[in-house]
Amino acid sequence: MAILFGITVLAIILIFHRRDRITPPLPVESRPEKNGDPTRSQRPLPDPTRQPKTLENATTDEAIAIIEGELGNLSREERESKPEDASWQEWAHVVSVHRIMKSKNGKVTFFGKVVSAEGEPISGVSLIAKISYAESSLIKAIASREVSGEKRLSLVTDDSGRFEVRNVEGMDLLVLEFRKTGYEIAGKKKYWGYSFMPARLERHIANPSIPKIFTMKRVE
Repeated sequence: MAILFGITVLAIILIFHRRDRITPPLPVESRPEKNGDPTRSQRPLPDPTRQPKTLENATTDEAIAIIEGELGNLSREERESKPEDASWQEWAHVVSVHRIMKSKNGKVTFFGKVVSAEGEPISGVSLIAKISYAESSLIKAIASREVSGEKRLSLVTDDSGRFEVRNVEGMDLLVLEFRKTGYEIAGKKKYWGYSFMPARLERHIANPSIPKIFTMKRVE
């Protein structure tokens, strides 16, 4: 159970506490038949001993039906990767959290250019791009007890001073550690962050024709 609790602690964005309840139908008032026969028909009263199906007392198929009623269709991975010692209620919570986190991933595409204080491109500048992401595989998230991670890319500017990141799945990008002998980054700012989450209004929209400009100055 430590695996399930690990995911819950690290991604307390959505809590799946609601349990599906099936309320027995109420008896319908007697009413005459359409043919005018005075004989009145009535639906049978519900069985008072019938227990409503919940995730605690449901069979596997019933539990899946209840969860899919709440979350939508489960993928094969979501159906088959549930640990045997996990209850369906706990598993519904894990699936729900993982889906919310995974939906935050977008396509990280970024175009940058490093120039001198005079506006001339600087080639051969090494820098780091860190991309945070939500784990898209539920199985990997459970195995690592992490619902998110970070990719670190080492980049170098070309002859035109440009560098780029293309179509990497992730949520946010951090650009930092500009290094070249005889130069240092201009100003006090040392790192720049950009969001690529689909739901964010301020998410970064990459344009190769308008790269983000980073300025370095010569060191005496």
